[in-house]
Amino acid sequence: MGGRNKKAEEGPPGAPAWMVTFGDLMSLLLTFFVLLLSFSVMEESKVSQAIVSIQGALGVMSKNSSVFEFKQVSDNRASQRSEAVNTLARRLRRRMQVLGKAGDVNIEFNKMGGLKISLPNEMLFASAQADLKTDSAPVLQAIATVLMDVPDKFVEVRGHTDNRPLRNSGRFRDNHDLSYERARNVMTFLTGPAGMNEDEFEVIALADTQPIASNDSEEGRNANRRVEIQIRGDFSDETLNSVHENIDRISRPVPGD
Repeated sequence: MGGRNKKAEEGPPGAPAWMVTFGDLMSLLLTFFVLLLSFSVMEESKVSQAIVSIQGALGVMSKNSSVFEFKQVSDNRASQRSEAVNTLARRLRRRMQVLGKAGDVNIEFNKMGGLKISLPNEMLFASAQADLKTDSAPVLQAIATVLMDVPDKFVEVRGHTDNRPLRNSGRFRDNHDLSYERARNVMTFLTGPAGMNEDEFEVIALADTQPIASNDSEEGRNANRRVEIQIRGDFSDETLNSVHENIDRISRPVPGD
């Protein structure tokens, strides 16, 4: 009688032990994929800090490690990368000086941690035209020679115009078409005579959607008519050694420059 009461008081049997382990495994896999998704939109330094935090939570962090120390290493790498890009920009500016174009070509860092090279319209094209001027070739060739050996690069060629509508132009429907053809012709030169890889390029037509000056004055409109070459890639110090050698080589004056 007592035995029957004891059995009645016991609840239903719980889940098998393997199901608990399986559930824990699924939770860890879900967490892993969420982390992967988060890393795809996080900055490198934040990813590094997250990795250290995970290591600490799992008990694999060494005794003397700390998030601060890891952040220092990450910051040092970012600083080295910035210096490498800065060196590349300086040497490209030196080449523009040799060509007498230092005051026309603007070279600066972009928001993606790479380089942005801005070429004024009057250097490349006649008014309302998309065919490259002959004297633009040395500038584009110098840019291509500098960039050719940058590892893992991706290049965006962006065409910009002012906001004035096209008139008496049977070739282009509007400024969007004009900006596309201009950017495409710059890419065609860089990947044709200049020898770069077309698979590393994207052409973007922006027309008058991203002005850098007011379109109310001729000076502002001149500034807005431009082609920008934006480069992302592996700008680490080690991988740019060969690039720097190329830049040094082409920076020497040659006959006809």
